Amino acid sequence: MPTGIYKRPSLIGRKYSRLTVIEYTHTRKFYRYWKCLCECGEIIILRGDSLTTENTKSCGCLNKELSS
Repeated sequence: MPTGIYKRPSLIGRKYSRLTVIEYTHTRKFYRYWKCLCECGEIIILRGDSLTTENTKSCGCLNKELSS
C-alpha cells in the first residue's frame, strides 16, 4: 500500500443516539458528511465528527421533547 493513503472507516449502519447512518454524501474541507435517519423519521445530513463525538444526538426532536 502506498504511503500517505488512509482509508477512513465507513459509518453506514452505525447508530449514534437516535441517529442511524444510511449513506455517505460528500466531503468538504476534509470533513465527511453523512445522511442519517432519526428515530422520529426525519433525515438530516451531518459531519462525521458530530456523530462520533455525539455532539448531535437527533434531528432536533430530542430538544423539543426535553423542553416541553
